[in-house]
Amino acid sequence: MRTLQKYLKYLGLVVLIILLFRGVLFRVFFVYKPIHTRTLIPLEHTELTDLLRESRPQTLESIITLSESIICERLSFSSIRQSQNSNTAYERGTAHCVGYTALFSTIVQYLLEQNRLNDQYQVNHTVGQLFLLGINIHDYWNAPFFSDHDYTIIINKHSHEKVAIDLTVSDYLGIHRITTE
Repeated sequence: MRTLQKYLKYLGLVVLIILLFRGVLFRVFFVYKPIHTRTLIPLEHTELTDLLRESRPQTLESIITLSESIICERLSFSSIRQSQNSNTAYERGTAHCVGYTALFSTIVQYLLEQNRLNDQYQVNHTVGQLFLLGINIHDYWNAPFFSDHDYTIIINKHSHEKVAIDLTVSDYLGIHRITTE
């Protein structure tokens, strides 16, 4: 009985460590490698633009946080083929990784322009592949849905520092930053 209790304590400790450090562990084990970028679609949804005008975040970090919260509240993931248009994703409330990234990138770009920060930051809707410990995981799926993955890279034009975000991972795992090349 004591052995079982000891085992359960260790197992609980391991699970707690994984939960607490899931972001760090994810960034160590998974690397996103960019293939190309998609063109950003201008934000045209008036309900959303009105909401964004009212909130007025001032820094890149607050822009990212607001954008993430809007999308995580509004969208739910769907593996069924969806529109790549960010406005359509917002309207329908469902998206796959392309729609999540399109809407996030569009909102961030809109807020950067509203705050006159677009000359300091570049927003890229990036298409890439995901590597687990250096192994391309897309090679193990035969479905076109898993041929690549979309995420956002925000680049500081002056320092060249990159912030990489995968909104599907953020929404479902609570991991707000990823590692990219």
